[in-house]
Amino acid sequence: MSNACDQPRVLSTTAVRVFERLQRKRKAEEASTAIVPAQTELTEHQLALMKENREEAEQRRVCLRLAQPAHGQQRPGANGTYYNYQTIDEMLRLVNGIVGPTNWSHEIYDQSYKNRVMEDGRIDHLATAKCRTRVTVGSKTTTHEATGTSRLVTKADDTFIGEANSRKAAESDAVKRCLRFLGETFSTTPSPGPAQ
Repeated sequence: MSNACDQPRVLSTTAVRVFERLQRKRKAEEASTAIVPAQTELTEHQLALMKENREEAEQRRVCLRLAQPAHGQQRPGANGTYYNYQTIDEMLRLVNGIVGPTNWSHEIYDQSYKNRVMEDGRIDHLATAKCRTRVTVGSKTTTHEATGTSRLVTKADDTFIGEANSRKAAESDAVKRCLRFLGETFSTTPSPGPAQ
């Protein structure tokens, strides 16, 4: 048989447990507010690491994409081989898509042109152009220079068109040669047969 005096004791034991629980909660809150400055410093450090990791991941993504061959067109070469060929427009679209249009630039910084009249009256046009390309991925910038050439033979009355086309072809060749250093995507290495 339970005694009436036991009832208040049970309630007071419950009240003590609740009070102890509240005290533990309050101490935990005080301890967590004391740790906040250290966590803030750790979080800033973690953010810096995350930013570095994002840059490295972006660099890895770009490098992997540049390592993949892109088969635009192919032209037959010697001994049954084929050369990958891409127009300048295709190459510019590729580099814009891989590294982004604001992360690279090119400039033609030197150009020369000569022509000569051949024995049959036609005109032989020879043009050269020098190009410099800068590519930035993350915090790293790479510069590459190359020289492009073009030779074109036209009729005597097409001199102006021959010169313009020869200069344009030399500039395109220089830009293509500059972009080849980026990787297999822009390579013209021969392959044993046509792309599948």
